[in-house]
Amino acid sequence: MLFDFEVLHMCAMIALFGAMFIGSNALLRKKFGFALALITSIFFSLLAILAVEGFDIKEYSGGTYAILSSIFRIGHLYIILFGLLCLGIAIPVSRVMSSQAYRSMYHMLMGTILLLFVAYGEEFTLVVLTVLLVALSIAEYFRLREENALSKFINEIFSPAFRGDESMGYLSSFFYLLGVFFVVLFIPKQIAMASISILAYADPSATLIGKKFGKTKWSTNKDKSIEGSIAMLIVSIIVLIMFHLFYGLEISVITIVFVAIAVTLVEALPLRVGDNILIPLLGAMIMAAGSGAQISILWLILLVILGPLVYYMKFLDLPATLVAVFFGLVILISSNPVFLAALIDFLILGYLISRFRYDEKKKKKVAEKKAGTRTINPVIANGIAPVFFSLVYNLDCRAAILLFTGAIAGALGDVFATEIGCLTNGAYLPFSGKVYVGERGAISLLGELGSVIGGSLMGLVLAFLFSDYRLVFFSILAGFIGSNIDSMLNAYVPNITRSEVNVLATLASGIALLFFY
Repeated sequence: MLFDFEVLHMCAMIALFGAMFIGSNALLRKKFGFALALITSIFFSLLAILAVEGFDIKEYSGGTYAILSSIFRIGHLYIILFGLLCLGIAIPVSRVMSSQAYRSMYHMLMGTILLLFVAYGEEFTLVVLTVLLVALSIAEYFRLREENALSKFINEIFSPAFRGDESMGYLSSFFYLLGVFFVVLFIPKQIAMASISILAYADPSATLIGKKFGKTKWSTNKDKSIEGSIAMLIVSIIVLIMFHLFYGLEISVITIVFVAIAVTLVEALPLRVGDNILIPLLGAMIMAAGSGAQISILWLILLVILGPLVYYMKFLDLPATLVAVFFGLVILISSNPVFLAALIDFLILGYLISRFRYDEKKKKKVAEKKAGTRTINPVIANGIAPVFFSLVYNLDCRAAILLFTGAIAGALGDVFATEIGCLTNGAYLPFSGKVYVGERGAISLLGELGSVIGGSLMGLVLAFLFSDYRLVFFSILAGFIGSNIDSMLNAYVPNITRSEVNVLATLASGIALLFFY
């Protein structure tokens, strides 16, 4: 849909409520106990929203009601009732099904419900997704931090859907909902629904078929089977053909095959970024690129030359080089080549700062491995958000530039904060105390300065490329935001990988700049 700013503002207020609730409850629960801390946190969260709205309760409530009335459809009510019914039977069903079967059914059902929401209206779907993301974050907060009736109830619902590595931490459902949120917000409706369908049906099919019939394991990932990948490929192709035949999705045979192969590889490879967010974003990116009609031959020649060059100069290893070239092709086909120039500058600056006083970092055991050569995981983690946001250019060039600036400056700010901050002798965890340099989530004054430097350098590049000096200020802000979100997630979210943190931080810093639109 791209976006409606009134709806986006409402989503931001819901997110603010969630952030204030978790933050205030974490500070108050030890002093006041569970019940009083709960009530006080709700009060402070509502107060924060009213403060943003100028404490005009009547106008804010009236405006909220007017927006919801304009985007709500009677079909949404039936879908909500269906969803509540499914939630009600979740506990008894989980007791008679295997964990994997329950998990796959859970994801298929959730995808179906979200598809129905999108079909009836994208605006209300965004509000529902925001509420679900905030509710899931709060549920995870209570589930992980204390034993009470609420946490036990949450555990009983969600525990059967956990993978082994999630039993003490993060829910992949958060990434599932977040991936859907971004494709609904920024991608045309038909493409968004097609990418959600691949996530909802092809991914669980790969898991179920692989679990039951998978005999031949991939050499690169013993947890995945060739049989499961074949199921993923076939179901993805069927989904896209169905959307082409019955829903009017304009997509070529080549694009169908390309999308199916790409999402199958993402599902099969041992990446450190959850496939629940990569599959919808990557599928939507390729379909959007496939609808593009032009590509600059000169830029294509440059990309063909740069690919081997960055590998030869050891900026990237081979898998990372292939992913970078793929990202470059997506931009050249469907967006402005200037975005590719910015990504090239990001790659060069990131490599140079990694090599800065490398021997000293190596002695402190905080240096990048392989002498600063980037591997596939950080390339995907730092590149997926900027490339995805660049696709908005043909719909709204100003919004695309802000989103892209936020994501790439946030990424470079975090890289500089890490590479410069690790040279300090003192570091701290946010809201905690002093820790050793290099600990996950640690921040330092030198690191904060590094985030500003990284944002400034990216801002100067973007200001030159887009002839807009304001991007320097926006980039500095995004660099600071991105690096600090990265630190907070690394410090306080259990069992989340660094690559997943990078994805969330770059998406968040991109969205943050959208409010300067």
